[in-house]
Amino acid sequence: MDNGFWYSYDDVPAGGDSKAALETSSLERAVLTGKVTAKYEYSFIGMGRYLSPDRVRASFDLGKKTGIRFTCIGGGGVYRVKVVSTHPSFINKDSDNQFGYDFTAPAGGRKLEAPFALFSQQPGWGSVVKINDALKLIKEIQFMTTTRPVENVKLEIEALEVF
Repeated sequence: MDNGFWYSYDDVPAGGDSKAALETSSLERAVLTGKVTAKYEYSFIGMGRYLSPDRVRASFDLGKKTGIRFTCIGGGGVYRVKVVSTHPSFINKDSDNQFGYDFTAPAGGRKLEAPFALFSQQPGWGSVVKINDALKLIKEIQFMTTTRPVENVKLEIEALEVF
């Protein structure tokens, strides 16, 4: 899990026109910037970190882990951190209703500890999977916007770790 990589994503493949940009200096720090529009009903931008190298993209068993911790710096916006599972019950794969936890990223920054016990699926859509089953096959951790529209998104994540 120590040699993965960061990437960014947006709602363009779903018909939106939001834009995401990513700045990384190492695996220890990533900054998401961009704009979330209202063209797509569920518009968003985000960034994620694969837990293995680009050509491997392996899943890891986090079932015996407690959660994740990281430092977040933002403008007071609310974001969702998600653990993306390759469990076969997620029929829509990455686009399915993966387990997540909403948090606020203050301008001054804060260290956040997010126990998996607080992660949940959003109500009313997607595949229903037990969290203990999903945690056995985690391939990446994502951070995404939860509000729309947002003219200037800036979210910095540092020192991401599984504990």
